[in-house]
Amino acid sequence: MTNRLVIAAIQANPTLGAIAKNEALARERMAEARAAGADLAVFTELFLNGYPPEDLSLKPAFWGAGKAAVERLSKETDENFAALIGVIWPSEAPGRRPRNALAFLAGGEVRGLAFKCDLPNYGVLMKSASSSRVRPPVSSPGRASGWVCPFARIYGPQMSVPL
Repeated sequence: MTNRLVIAAIQANPTLGAIAKNEALARERMAEARAAGADLAVFTELFLNGYPPEDLSLKPAFWGAGKAAVERLSKETDENFAALIGVIWPSEAPGRRPRNALAFLAGGEVRGLAFKCDLPNYGVLMKSASSSRVRPPVSSPGRASGWVCPFARIYGPQMSVPL
């Protein structure tokens, strides 16, 4: 065990609506991050679905494909390498809307999900962001906290995961 945490901030260009292509891109970037010595790969908001999803976010097949991609990508992690990746997550309750999620992948499984209050809509998103004062998340020893994107005001509770 070391006393360091190496984070790879993944800058890539996912394609809107191309979940299989984005999954392959994520898998490639995760392998590069691991080979470079990273402990954690951090992807952008809605990386697997592409951004902004707009009308695609209304299609249940799109939600399911994203969830399945996250579950497959989780197999690329272990106890020494984890990932945080953005995806549209289907609601567990019938008739409920899907959610903008940050999935925590570690140990070969999906270990956690953090949800935004709403899926992106540029009119609401930009108005909210420009009128809010952003307070950074608080981390404590042995735990990491964070937001999926800088539009912090429209998020619900922060995700906090044990390190």
